[in-house]
Amino acid sequence: MLFELDGGMNSNAASGQPVRIAIPAYGSRIMPRFGQAREFFFAEIDPVSRSLQQLQPRLWDLYSDPPVVRWLVREGVDAVLCGGIHPRFQIALVSEGVEIHWGFRGEVEEVVRAWLAGGCEPLGSLTPTGEENHSCPVRRLAPKPCSCRDQQGEKS
Repeated sequence: MLFELDGGMNSNAASGQPVRIAIPAYGSRIMPRFGQAREFFFAEIDPVSRSLQQLQPRLWDLYSDPPVVRWLVREGVDAVLCGGIHPRFQIALVSEGVEIHWGFRGEVEEVVRAWLAGGCEPLGSLTPTGEENHSCPVRRLAPKPCSCRDQQGEKS
């Protein structure tokens, strides 16, 4: 995984190179469904300090850009942080070497900063090495407690 909560790092951390994370969005909020996103935020992360270096809005043009997965790979994305994501996008992204972390809601910058600080866990993750991280073996209907979510599932 890009970041281990216990301090482990990926290959980018060893080389000191920034990690690029794509976050599908509508306005300044995380888009609930990856497959419907046209707007993204690209976050540049320092893997050593686990800090947000830059957050830049980007638009994916459905008609002139390549399909979304190829576009993200072309743009140098290492991981996707999103709300929900269909299995076909999971398979396509992971086969291209892109990690996926899903189950996030709220304002993009707040969620990214909370995730980097270790205070906001995804509902699930999938890495190109096949490492899958779910808190339970079945699909959960309600999000687990997280500082980014209140009792109704979203920060007010």
